[in-house]
Amino acid sequence: MRARNLVKALAQQPGVEVVLLSQDETTEIQNTLSLTHKQLQSHSSHLAQLHSCITDFRPAVVYGQTHKAMELMAKVRDLPQKPLFVADLHGDLASERLERADKPPIWRWYWYGRTRFREKDDMLYMDAFTAVSHNLLQSPHRLKKPGLILWGGVELDKFHPVLPSATNGRIHVAYAGNYRPYQGVSVLLQAANRLVAAGEPFHFTFIGDIEPYPDQVALAHKLGDHVTLPGLIPFADIPAWLGQADVLVTPRADGHSARYNYPSKLSEQLAMGKAIIVTNVGEAGQLAQHEKTGLVIHPDSVDDMVEALLRLKDNSLRQQLGQEARIFAEKNLAWPILAGKLAVFFEELNPVAHPI
Repeated sequence: MRARNLVKALAQQPGVEVVLLSQDETTEIQNTLSLTHKQLQSHSSHLAQLHSCITDFRPAVVYGQTHKAMELMAKVRDLPQKPLFVADLHGDLASERLERADKPPIWRWYWYGRTRFREKDDMLYMDAFTAVSHNLLQSPHRLKKPGLILWGGVELDKFHPVLPSATNGRIHVAYAGNYRPYQGVSVLLQAANRLVAAGEPFHFTFIGDIEPYPDQVALAHKLGDHVTLPGLIPFADIPAWLGQADVLVTPRADGHSARYNYPSKLSEQLAMGKAIIVTNVGEAGQLAQHEKTGLVIHPDSVDDMVEALLRLKDNSLRQQLGQEARIFAEKNLAWPILAGKLAVFFEELNPVAHPI
């Protein structure tokens, strides 16, 4: 989704011509203005097609949006007409594999080491990087090459302020995402149980597939009629569900994944114009501004989560934070704004006018 929206917005930047080499067959991509789309036919032919594309179009920049793309770029590094190779780091795959709690430790460490070794080797041949977090760019194996922080963007026309319907006198709090340990949802669930047990007027909605995590399911069921568990819902329906909340939460736990990655849900939450609570870990803690666009709390702290939720019983505070959050999203997180920064970055790397 990041790649699709960024490419669409980049193709509409003045003076930019984009040639897309991908397996994406959606008409949304193929019909994008000013965009030439070359369909990848099979996995075995990727390298040959990238070689042909560079030879035919002679781009100034080849921008890779996945680890696989970076691996392919490294393999065509010796072309006579070598363009600038720029890789987009939208997560740390090695760290994610290390934190796969559903896999045996020996498997996790094997794939962590293998992924890190191959990634570091491929990065030697990149000319620059874009990344979703400062930590990704500052890691030693990034080799101190030019870099641009490019946060996750949001479609402002889809994610926008919506007034909640009847709330039955309760403050509605929502989380949307997966339930892996690094998401920190168990802290929110414990805080929810504490508040409900104390008779506080809250209702909690947990969107996503929580069933594979029995400990979290048990905590959710203890909330009785103070919880809604809709399960997996289509992405297109997410804005409507978030619109019915008064408070949105990104409760990430401290750990490698949270420090390196960017929670895309945070951009969407800011755009919704709601009061948000986010933990101070990784880019999320740097992006959200405490007591301006939301409340920033320590990760892994049930006490801090309870305190933040109680503060947001104040309707005027919720409205103030939500208004500032929307303004921030409009100024900083719209895809055209991020694409504009990317176009300037490419121009600074190579001012020669060519396709990207």
